[in-house]
Amino acid sequence: MRKIKRTVVIAMLLCAGLVPVCSAGTVRNRGKSKYPTALELLDKYVETQNKLKSFILKAQTSRRGKSSTRAMGKFSTDYSYEYELRSDGSRVRVRRNIWGRPNSRLDLAKDEALYRSRLWDGETFFRYYRAANSKRAPLGELSITRIEEENNKRTKSKNLDRESPGNFIRGYLPADTDRIDTILRKANTISVRDETENIGGADCYVIEAQTKHGRYKVWIDPSHGYHIAKATAKRGAGNVVAPGNYKLSGSETRFFLLENVRFTKLDDVWVPVEADLAYGSTYHGDNYFDNTKIHHKVTDIILNPDHDALGSFLPDDIRDGAPVYFINGVRVKGYTWRNVGPVDEKGHKVDYKTNKPEK
Repeated sequence: MRKIKRTVVIAMLLCAGLVPVCSAGTVRNRGKSKYPTALELLDKYVETQNKLKSFILKAQTSRRGKSSTRAMGKFSTDYSYEYELRSDGSRVRVRRNIWGRPNSRLDLAKDEALYRSRLWDGETFFRYYRAANSKRAPLGELSITRIEEENNKRTKSKNLDRESPGNFIRGYLPADTDRIDTILRKANTISVRDETENIGGADCYVIEAQTKHGRYKVWIDPSHGYHIAKATAKRGAGNVVAPGNYKLSGSETRFFLLENVRFTKLDDVWVPVEADLAYGSTYHGDNYFDNTKIHHKVTDIILNPDHDALGSFLPDDIRDGAPVYFINGVRVKGYTWRNVGPVDEKGHKVDYKTNKPEK
């Protein structure tokens, strides 16, 4: 009997000693979120983006807005463009036609569309403009950039297509200096809400962050490859915005809203193909502002094409006779485009990589 009592007492003492340990473990488990961390979600987002580095994409975009500037006063915009974007992760080409009313001075029918192209072939940056009814430059104008610092920057950049139309559905949002995952990784504070939110029929994780670029909310959709299903940002005085890492001051503001994102699955990869964007700016001093609404729709996309076989990154859209300007810290003119290359005033071919006559 004495042995039984001793056993019971020992057991009671052991349990009493274990209770605090068990309780602490329970508290820790309750305190740990059942959701992924913000950085884990961003890692998932990057994994999907890495699958979309090489592609040929065709799309349509419509824009409407109201603006007020010192040069043009108050005016409304209502214009569209069709474009094709090609990228292999290190080279980029975008070609687009723009028509409608992009500012207070132009109102173009579709057959009068402005043509714009940009090409980064890994070494040189080409910028070509052509207007259907231009009397000054009916064949368009081409500038070729051979600034070492600029070219090195483009070679090292991971965001080569950030200035391309429709870039916001690939994570490059208005007034941002980098892709959104890069910005959020450098946030001053960042967290994931305790509950998911349904966006477009999908339960999404919600990331909230305060960064030097403003306050962000980003809805990550795990059922569609961890793409962004919705995003907002508010920026004010002290926040840094693109271009040029400009710091807002006074009553200046920037905002954006990305929503109504639609996805499609291609080669077992989820791709965002349609979305709406609203963004705006206010400028202190003279009541200048810019408010724009955009609808973007991808009409065709090919993943991982053979770019070299297709000649994706050749400057073959430039019309013979177009004036050529070399930009090497200063703007140098006196050249003309002939047979897929520049020639000097005497018709001698010029190596645009050295800005010298070919040997």
